[in-house]
Amino acid sequence: MASQEIQVDAVTLPAFALVDELPPFDGQWHSHQQHQVLYCTSGTLLLATGDRSWWLPPHRAAWIPAGVRHRASASGAVLLCTSYLQPAAFPQLDAIAAGEVARPVRVFAVTPLARALLMTARRWPADCTPDVRSAHLFQLMATLLPEWLDEELPFDLPTGRTEPMIRALAWAVTSIDTADATRAARIAAMSPRTFARRMKEETGDSWRAWLTNARMLIAMPFLADPNRSITDVGLSVGYESPAAFSFAFRRFSGQSPRAFRTLAVRQTAGSPSRRKIG
Repeated sequence: MASQEIQVDAVTLPAFALVDELPPFDGQWHSHQQHQVLYCTSGTLLLATGDRSWWLPPHRAAWIPAGVRHRASASGAVLLCTSYLQPAAFPQLDAIAAGEVARPVRVFAVTPLARALLMTARRWPADCTPDVRSAHLFQLMATLLPEWLDEELPFDLPTGRTEPMIRALAWAVTSIDTADATRAARIAAMSPRTFARRMKEETGDSWRAWLTNARMLIAMPFLADPNRSITDVGLSVGYESPAAFSFAFRRFSGQSPRAFRTLAVRQTAGSPSRRKIG
């Protein structure tokens, strides 16, 4: 079936799902009137909201409340399956959406049940006629969502609030294999002591903790490429030995780099794609 352009906010259904098979892209800032449960079945997506960025690796999902301004991008091809839920039809989600101002996007592990529901939701796209089965499925999804969010993963990275810090951290991301606090402070035009204090104030993390998280998140899309060795991935994000990289990655994600790669490259059954606008 050919790809079909869809204006998401023009859809009046209580709930529906879309599949997006996308090449590398750099999206625009936007928001939707629906809540989103975005499931990444292959590839790695980068989500940004103001002063934070979230990495959405394969076989994880993200919760994005209605009205949250965000943008998405990907350095490689991605396959996404997104369920859209109208807030008025799912009042049980109001408390979740209202309580997430500082961290509006949340990335969580996809359990077998969550995957079954998210993938089955593809039966009811934006041009479908809702029925009893779709109503039950999306209501069950909304009911279980708070439980899924209890398994939130630390796949977000503060990007700073002021221009000097934003500039320094953006440099660190692009120079992740050699980034250090001394040069970051110089780029921010601060003394090392001032930079350390401002780092904690603006990101909530020390430089060392932020850098480790950045290295792990940047490594994820590299690990999803089976043509790159795990040793090479570790070196590319600043680790001199495979053992040090493996230890840090397991501590961060709960998986070894090899286990993460195995899951990331697993073939996922395809489905007709319906490309949304915005």
